[in-house]
Amino acid sequence: MFDCILECNGVGAKAFLQGQLTCNINDLKENQPQLTACCNLQGRVIFTAYVTMQNDQSFLLVIPESMKNIVVSHLEKYARFSKCDIVETDMGERHSPLQEANVKTNIMNGIPTIYPETSEQIIAQRLNLHLIKGAISFKKGCYLGQEIISRLHFKGKLKHHMILGEVPTTTPLKPGDNIVDDQKNSVGAVIDFCVDQNRTLVLFVNAIENKQPQLESGQAITLC
Repeated sequence: MFDCILECNGVGAKAFLQGQLTCNINDLKENQPQLTACCNLQGRVIFTAYVTMQNDQSFLLVIPESMKNIVVSHLEKYARFSKCDIVETDMGERHSPLQEANVKTNIMNGIPTIYPETSEQIIAQRLNLHLIKGAISFKKGCYLGQEIISRLHFKGKLKHHMILGEVPTTTPLKPGDNIVDDQKNSVGAVIDFCVDQNRTLVLFVNAIENKQPQLESGQAITLC
């Protein structure tokens, strides 16, 4: 769930985020949230977030509370060289409608949420971010991970993607749990899940060629 708000503010905030996030900051409209990601140099997603421009010197990042330390640590490492600050925002001062979106809604809509267990583990396109309007810009200038992400987009072949499935059990899963094929080979990972009555909805990365995804326990996943 995206339930924590950080603010990036200062005269250098816009340029700073343009070099950090996969979306094009210059395309943002005031107070209109955009799903985006921040990647490492290998193109693996450190975190996903909704970014909202309040003005040219103030941007909100809505992230999972469990990712706060990872996000702040990463951004502050680079922000010290820019004219901007990263601060946690008091929930009473700011509010985003995205905080009200529950886990099930995000899962059903194919919105990938990165948690500590999956941070820096998965390439951006495997999360279908290139299919979500504005989440990745292939026309903007340099940003962290751009070389790998662009190479895969223009010259590579995507072998894994994110899909929605369900299992007839209410046993909790964990982000990062292995997805295997019928030969027990690891072919992906759980991204997010929620128990829904007598079943568990699972958003997971799977090898495109794998037609029989399973949990590591052997439980088959039915595609939705």
